[in-house]
Amino acid sequence: MAKFNLNQLLSGKSLNVSESDTTGQPALLKIVSLSIFDLIPSEDNFYSVENIAELKASIELFGVKQNLTVKPLDNGKYEIIVGHRRHRACIELVNEGKTDFEYVPCSIENDSDEIMKNILLIMTNSTNRQLTDWEKMKQAEELRKYFEILKKRERLPGRVRDLVAEVLNTSPTQVARMDAISNNLIDDLKEAFKEGNLGLSAAYELSGLPEEKQKEAFDEYKEKSGLSLNDVKEIKQETAPPSVENDPKKIKLTRDFKNMDVPEKVDAAINFLKFNRSKIFQTGQDMKIYKFIVEALEDYKLYN
Repeated sequence: MAKFNLNQLLSGKSLNVSESDTTGQPALLKIVSLSIFDLIPSEDNFYSVENIAELKASIELFGVKQNLTVKPLDNGKYEIIVGHRRHRACIELVNEGKTDFEYVPCSIENDSDEIMKNILLIMTNSTNRQLTDWEKMKQAEELRKYFEILKKRERLPGRVRDLVAEVLNTSPTQVARMDAISNNLIDDLKEAFKEGNLGLSAAYELSGLPEEKQKEAFDEYKEKSGLSLNDVKEIKQETAPPSVENDPKKIKLTRDFKNMDVPEKVDAAINFLKFNRSKIFQTGQDMKIYKFIVEALEDYKLYN
C-alpha cells in the first residue's frame, strides 16, 4: 500500500518555505517583526495557553527563539497559526512593563487553504510540548475531520485512522481509543477527562458503557472526586453484556441473534471470542488472526 507523505501532499504549499526556486528547492520565507497587538489567536486553536511561567521566563532571558507563523487578515491584523503560547507569554511580559517584547518574529503563511492551516497548527503543537490526554484526543478528532476531506480531494492512500496515527506519531489502536472517547463518552465525563481528573484508559473503558451506566459512573466520580481505572473496571464487571451470559466458563446467548441490533451482535461476538480464546486459537499465527478478528469487529462497531 502506498505510504502517506504529508510533505509530498504539501509540496508547493510548504509550511516553512515560499515558492520553490529554479533548482526545485524551496526558498526560505522572509521573517518579519510584528507587534503582538496585531496578532489575533486562531479560533481553531484548542490547545491550552495556561501554565506558561517557564516559557515566559525563557523568553525574558533569551528572547523569542522560534518565529510564530501567522496569516494576514483583511483588517490588517494577522491570525496566529502557530505560536499561541509564545504570543501569550509576550503579552504578559509587556503588561508587566517589559516593552522590549512587543515585537516578535513571524513568518507569514499566505496559503488560503484552511485545512492545511489547521493541520499545521496540530503538527507543530504535537511535537513542541507535552500535551494532555484531552489535547491529544482533540488532535485526533480534528485531524480525522480534515483527512476525511483530504482523502476524497487528494485521493490519499490508506485508512483515515492510519493517516492520523502517522501524523501524531502514535499507533492506530491508540487513535481508535481516542475516537471512542470522543464519540461515545457523555459530556460530564468528557469534562472530567478534559480537567485531567479522569485518565485516558479509564475514559476509554467508560466510553464502552451504555449512557445510563456512564451517568451512574459520573455520580460515583462526584462522590469520590475522581475515578481510577480499577474503579471503572469494577463498574464494567457489574454491567453484563446485553446478549451474553457473563460467565467465561459458560458463554450462552440469552436470546436469538435475529432479535439483536448490530452493536449487540458485535458485543456478543467479541465476548464469545475473548472468553473462548484459548479453546479456539493456538499461540502463534492463530493469535494474530484472533487479534485481527476482534479489532475488525471493534472497528465496525466504532465507525458504523
